[in-house]
Amino acid sequence: MSVVNILSSDNKIPVSPKAASDFKYGAAVDIGTTTVALRLFDLQTGKPLESASALNPQSRYAADVIGRISAAMKGESDTLKALIAGCIQTLLENACTA
Repeated sequence: MSVVNILSSDNKIPVSPKAASDFKYGAAVDIGTTTVALRLFDLQTGKPLESASALNPQSRYAADVIGRISAAMKGESDTLKALIAGCIQTLLENACTA
């Protein structure tokens, strides 16, 4: 069985696909090396509603993925995770209030 992950505040909540169909909105996120992009969708129609983007905050540790992996191996994985989760949360809030 596949699982859909929903971010809510600081928690990741596993939801079955059947339960996920009860949600009206969903978001697709592209975590790029320099930019994080989010698009909000109406899940009933598949229509894109809003989009938002920002610079990837992990770039303060390194400009590339290898550098970020190195930072994670040196004990910064929780910080890197928090940075990207916070960025996604902010983009989601921006898309929902646009």
